[in-house]
Amino acid sequence: KYSDDPSKEQNHGLMPDARSKQYVPAFSAAAQSLKIPGEISQLVHTKYGYHILKLVSRTSDTQLKYDEVKDQLVDDLRNEYINRSVKTHSDELRNQPVDANPDIVVSLRDRYGTVATPDLPAPAMPGEDAQAPAR
Repeated sequence: KYSDDPSKEQNHGLMPDARSKQYVPAFSAAAQSLKIPGEISQLVHTKYGYHILKLVSRTSDTQLKYDEVKDQLVDDLRNEYINRSVKTHSDELRNQPVDANPDIVVSLRDRYGTVATPDLPAPAMPGEDAQAPAR
């Protein structure tokens, strides 16, 4: 009745499954805390504004059928596998020793010049015997 939200005109303020993760955590937590139909929540502040919730009805939690969650499970497992594989591969690459070919390093220095970096010792110039520590 008093909402500025234009969607309330269509849904009359009813938020089906307000406990779900599709809503911001503070909103879902407030909805979850309501137990008895007619119970009214404390004022809830979210990034979308201020809310007062009233429990109209509550359905029992039911176990979803496999067909209802199969796609989400497959997506979650695929993403987990990809993230784990990328991390493992990145860690393996990061932990490999770096052996630079001295001739190529010299040719790159000749071509692009040397740049002094404050945290690294100055590179040995071509013809010098000193070697910079490997990183």
